[in-house]
Parts: sequence; C-alpha cells; structure tokens
Amino acid sequence: MADVEGSPNTPLLSHVWRALPLVVALGVGGIAWSMYARQDAAQRSLQQETAHLREQVAAAERSREGELPRAIAEGLRTLSPAAATPSAPLASPAATASAPRSARARSQEMASRLDQLVSTERTDPVWSSETARAAEATLATVTGSRLRSAECRTSLCRFVVSNDSLEAQHGLAEQIAGQGPFAEDVWYYYDRESNPPQTTLYVARHGVPLRTLLGDVPPRPLNGPTPPTNNGVDALR
Repeated sequence: MADVEGSPNTPLLSHVWRALPLVVALGVGGIAWSMYARQDAAQRSLQQETAHLREQVAAAERSREGELPRAIAEGLRTLSPAAATPSAPLASPAATASAPRSARARSQEMASRLDQLVSTERTDPVWSSETARAAEATLATVTGSRLRSAECRTSLCRFVVSNDSLEAQHGLAEQIAGQGPFAEDVWYYYDRESNPPQTTLYVARHGVPLRTLLGDVPPRPLNGPTPPTNNGVDALR
C-alpha cells in the first residue's frame, strides 16, 4: 500500500480537512439564518395582522359608542310625555257602576232570585204534586231532553232539564209551549257551559205572574183575572 504522507496530494487533503469545519459552520449558519429570516417574516406578518384586527375592533367600538347615545335618545324620546300616545281616560266609579250588565249576568241574577223564592216559599201539597206530574208527562214527550228534577211550592215550580245537545236545548221551548203547566208564565235559564247542556224552567201558578212573585207588580188574588201569558226567556224583561 502506498504511503499517504508521501503522496503528491497530501498537502491538498490537509487543506481540505482544515477547511471542512469552516464549511460546515458556514452551512449551519446559513441554515440558521434562513430559519431566523423566515421566523422574523412570519412574526412581522403576525404583528401586521394583529394591528389590523385591533384597528377593526377599535372602529367597531367607536361605532357602538356612537349608536348607544342615539338609541338612548330615541328611547327617551319615545317615553317622553309629549311623544306618548294619549290613553283613554279611566272611567269613574259612578260610570262603571252604571254600565249596563251583560245579558248573562242579568239571567244569572234572575235565576238566583227565583231559586230563592223556591227555597223559601211554603208548599201547597195538592197543587205542587199535580203540577209536577203534569210537567213530567209533558217533558216525557220531548225529543232530546229529559227531566232531571222537579220542585214545586205554592205559586212557583222549578224544573231542571238535561239536554242532549245545544240544538235540543234550543228546541225545548217550542216543543212544550202551551202544554200542561208550561202554558202559564215560564222563564227559561239556559246553561250552555254544562256538559251536557242544562235548562232550568221556572213556572208560575195560574193567575200569579212571575213579575208578581218577584215584587215587580202588585199581587193579584189567585181567583182574579188571568194575566196575559208570556212564555220564553224574555218573559221577565
């Protein structure tokens, strides 16, 4: 094997080996510088984007700061007495008391007064039993309605009828008008909210109008002149 040290290329190789660390150092430094430059560029780009976002946020805040006073001013203007829509004046207690009651309220009051009469009047055994039997016989012929209870005193009877439907309730008065005790003075109270619908009939004794029983007109003797018959829900109006 040839002696390396005696070779003509020995000085060149010696120089190469001496320069090799410098070359490596320069290569590593170049790579490091390239990486640093890239990181620096990325950092500057990030800083620019951050600054841009901050400007947008500041602009939005300035916009909101300008809109808030306008919204407050608009709200105050809307709530001010001058801008408020005038409301209707409150009705005085006297006006409220004199306001007409609903038809349902009047009917309920009338039924309550008649119920009070039925509960307090003494009983005529003969007339009450005969009238109850006659009412039961008449109502047995009615379609879509049935007698639930009957209570008679001396001059007034109360019959509670159950109706199969509102249509049957509406046609009850027409089916029994002029028959048996219902040929006298009758007042109907319609309960359309019950299930099934229910009708209460208040029947006055012959010669004693319901108006008289309620104290609206002076009483007449039972053997006196017969007053005009007025059947139906408007009998007491």
